[in-house]
Amino acid sequence: MCRKHYQRWQKYGDPLMVKIDPARSIEERFWAKVDKNGPVPAHRPDLGPCWVWTGARSRGYGILRLNYKNIRAHIMSFTWEYGETPEGQELDHLCRNRACVRPTHLEAVDHWTNVARGISPHGVNAAKDRCRNGHLFTAENTRINNQGARVCIECARAACRASYHRTKAKKKAAA
Repeated sequence: MCRKHYQRWQKYGDPLMVKIDPARSIEERFWAKVDKNGPVPAHRPDLGPCWVWTGARSRGYGILRLNYKNIRAHIMSFTWEYGETPEGQELDHLCRNRACVRPTHLEAVDHWTNVARGISPHGVNAAKDRCRNGHLFTAENTRINNQGARVCIECARAACRASYHRTKAKKKAAA
């Protein structure tokens, strides 16, 4: 037996027994697993301290068992404070702490906004305001290619000119 099941066997006489007090409400169970003295996000100190989930986690997000289903703790906290998440939107942790359940640290946004605010490669590239050659990504100097990536028009023109001159030089050398 693993440690968890061994402890259950010692405490209840059954390794599969999970004792849930029926007198405790879901709110009492929820708040018993929240530490309101969490860290203050370094990139957003204006948000204040995180409320860190101390219970079970899945991929960094706090989870709570309710009616035989796992529910993410931050979604439950947001729902209690502001109501259901609008259709087609998801919750973004403004503090970048997945274990945080503080409602003021959560915002309902569309998927692309959530990704763009993150620190993944997609988010890092979305935050860039210049191309690799230093040209600004402005409405006049940017187009979107077939793959959905931003292309600097000034750099694209320079690449076309260089290709033209290389081809012209090859033809001249061959003649």
